[in-house]
Amino acid sequence: MKKLKRLNVALIMLVVMSMLSGCVRMNADMKVDSKGNADISLVYATQTSGGSDSDSDEDSDEDSSDSKSEDMKQLEDKGWAVEKYSEDNYKGYSATLTGVSLDEIEKNIDGTPMGDITVTKKGNKYTIDWEILDDEDRASIAQSGAAISNSGGYMKFQLTLPKKAISSNATSVSKDGKTLTWDLLNMSDTSVQVEFSLFNPMIIVAVVAAMAVVTAVVLTIVFKKKKNTQPVETVEATVE
Repeated sequence: MKKLKRLNVALIMLVVMSMLSGCVRMNADMKVDSKGNADISLVYATQTSGGSDSDSDEDSDEDSSDSKSEDMKQLEDKGWAVEKYSEDNYKGYSATLTGVSLDEIEKNIDGTPMGDITVTKKGNKYTIDWEILDDEDRASIAQSGAAISNSGGYMKFQLTLPKKAISSNATSVSKDGKTLTWDLLNMSDTSVQVEFSLFNPMIIVAVVAAMAVVTAVVLTIVFKKKKNTQPVETVEATVE
């Protein structure tokens, strides 16, 4: 298994930007279907300076814009559809990747702002392991997490599965167990971990086909047996 690279540099930069510009919003969302394909979306935006004309604010906005442009190019090079994002006083970018197989997902994510992710498959079971921070970086983000949350910011990863997850370290889980959310600002662990299983459509088709064959054979045997045991009718001849 390939060793994961940490996202500490990227997330620490987000925290620094939030301290300079006011706030940051980062949301990654992954929806997995029963065939093992995923749709992924990413939104990353920082709060604008609020109309300040100071040189320091202008420099900060320019540096942030350069960083976003570099991130956007990295995503585009990996096949993501990227566009600029602007909502309220937040500006940044959004990116989407649709219909990617879990077996191929690493090459579409590694080297992007989403970091490096490892997906392991054993039979119909999958394990996702996304190492985010080390203990030192977790402590640094914890100091700014409350301020980001209080100003309307967030850093989250959400995973939606076709069936209940087997296990995870998500910070919150929906009642049906299919939607898991990791609040990256309030995680005690340093990595996102989840194990789940998927239905294999081919197995279902094979089982249905086998049942149909068995049923046909049984019915054939029953009908033949019934035919062979049917009483022979005799006709009495009448003598005139």
